[in-house]
Amino acid sequence: MIKLLGAALVLAASCAFGAGGVLRLRRHAAQLRAFRRMTDVIRAELAFRLSPVPELLEKIAETCAEPASGFARSLLGALRSLGDEPFSELWRRALLGRPQLKLTNDELEPLVSLGQTLGRYDAESQLRSLGYAETRLDGYIARAERRCRDDSRLRAVGALSVGVFIVIILI
Repeated sequence: MIKLLGAALVLAASCAFGAGGVLRLRRHAAQLRAFRRMTDVIRAELAFRLSPVPELLEKIAETCAEPASGFARSLLGALRSLGDEPFSELWRRALLGRPQLKLTNDELEPLVSLGQTLGRYDAESQLRSLGYAETRLDGYIARAERRCRDDSRLRAVGALSVGVFIVIILI
């Protein structure tokens, strides 16, 4: 009886491990999509309203999912105490200071570079920089979704297989 209980626990743990891997892949793609949605909001505000940066950040915080909304709230708080620091540095720090953000440096680079142009240059230059960020993010999203689709099954079945293998050895 104890062996069966142990086997069930080993199988449950291996399934949980596989599910955790699948969730990490999905969360990564969702984080990229949230920041891509943020660029859509920025584009609409730049193209039609030319909103000041604080209003733009409030709009992002209201309409985007996490982690983009949390980033906007964090940046808005830092912006209120701007002091001598340039906006681009506050943007970079708010972006890189999010511990739950699981993006690679390459994936963060277009977002960091976007912070160097927002509110600083004319609307056309800002839209060009935004287009660059959107193109790069679209590529990263496609790659993350492809990886999620391809690796999810592998992670789930692999973890279950390891669990079954351990149960066979222990029984």
